Amino acid sequence: MKPISKPIDSYMELLEALKPEQVDGLIALCSDDVRFKDPFHNVTGKAAYAHVLQDMCRKLEWFRFDVSHQARDGNTWLFAWVFSAKAKVVGDFSFEGMSLIQLNDVGHVELHVDYWDGAEGLLQRLPVLGSGIKALRSAFGAKHV
Repeated sequence: MKPISKPIDSYMELLEALKPEQVDGLIALCSDDVRFKDPFHNVTGKAAYAHVLQDMCRKLEWFRFDVSHQARDGNTWLFAWVFSAKAKVVGDFSFEGMSLIQLNDVGHVELHVDYWDGAEGLLQRLPVLGSGIKALRSAFGAKHV
């Protein structure tokens, strides 16, 4: 199977600085049964994935993915990134993550899995819950010498 690169370039370009009016364009680059998964979602289908993206656009004042590295094996891509955003509840925040994106034979995204630490990325920044998560990390993490 020959690797397809142009569709992934378009997909990542839209995703890196996604705006609400661009969600349909991003979804058009996906297969009908696209699967999206991250620490808070596991959805299948264009409508469900579009809903996740639109919800993110509504809840965040701004956001951006900054891709630092990429690797490819056939039609499977890995992207390392930093996600930066601002939310009313927690203010400005950022965290590192990685995406695994697989294209089908015609170049549509059929799988997009984001790997990032939900506790570090967002939950520990929340009032009350955040202090509990920080305490657990301190209790169970290795002590630095």
